[in-house]
Amino acid sequence: MRSHLRSLCLVFAFLVIAAVPAHAGGPSSAGVAVGFARVNLDDGTVTSFGGKGTKEVTTGPTSTGVILFFVGKYPKDLTRELVVAHATAEGDEDNQYAVANAIVANATRDQISVVVNAWKSSTLAPATGYAFVILYSAVAPEE
Repeated sequence: MRSHLRSLCLVFAFLVIAAVPAHAGGPSSAGVAVGFARVNLDDGTVTSFGGKGTKEVTTGPTSTGVILFFVGKYPKDLTRELVVAHATAEGDEDNQYAVANAIVANATRDQISVVVNAWKSSTLAPATGYAFVILYSAVAPEE
């Protein structure tokens, strides 16, 4: 009887724990991007941008890509270590794909700088075409 009661308690505890949804803190749990952009790797033209707090995106050249300057109102305690960047690139030729890498160079309450590099899959030459960048913050955005 005692072991049956113990087993029943363990099963009940497991069901209660399994029924409670996991919850991550911060804006990432709500899926809020603080910045995103689509940029032409050839000439640095930003064709679309947005995100919670982002008001403008400008660019500058690098040897294998572009540097993006996300300008806006971001959390006051933001640092580069608290920004997660994701980038992907669009290949500009048939049967070709491109690989992209994003590095958060700096992050403050007014600006986030991201270096985006992209290469062609077959030649490892700098890619042309478009790169897509999304930024998430580990600090809750200010309302």
